[in-house]
Amino acid sequence: MFGPSEWRPPQDAVRNPLATPDGGSARRESAPGSSGCWAEITVHASCSPLLIDGESICKPVIVVNGWVVPGSHWGRNRVPMREGRYHVRVFTTSTLDDGPEVGSAMTNVSVAQASPAELYYRAPTMPPFSGAIGPVPQRTPGLALSCVIWGITAWALGWLPVVILVVAVQHLAAL
Repeated sequence: MFGPSEWRPPQDAVRNPLATPDGGSARRESAPGSSGCWAEITVHASCSPLLIDGESICKPVIVVNGWVVPGSHWGRNRVPMREGRYHVRVFTTSTLDDGPEVGSAMTNVSVAQASPAELYYRAPTMPPFSGAIGPVPQRTPGLALSCVIWGITAWALGWLPVVILVVAVQHLAAL
């Protein structure tokens, strides 16, 4: 999680798209209902089914117009925003040591009160691959290569039937 020392809302709300009218941070469950100028970006973040306990070893980081969204997590992330156009970037880092950025994916979205933006981020199976982001659920980048590597390793160790079963079950669970 991002602690108070890492997240500092700027003084100028125009520069910070995550600042609310009262000067607070963007971590609200819903946008204020009384104002007509608020909308929402929802990012559904998910990781690869091949990562055993992947949700514990890495975490997503959501960045909107250069500002890190505090409290980003796997699953549904709702970010109230003013109406307008935004640059959204999502990547993963290690939960153990805040390691390097892996699986970066970015897109531009327009949000309005009548049409909030809904984005789906999928982390890759291996670091050399980029993540995937878009308006519909995304396929896992690097899944085919990871399956081949797992298969060769399993064959070399004599565990091929077990690995095929595990990969098939995890892939079906991800659909």
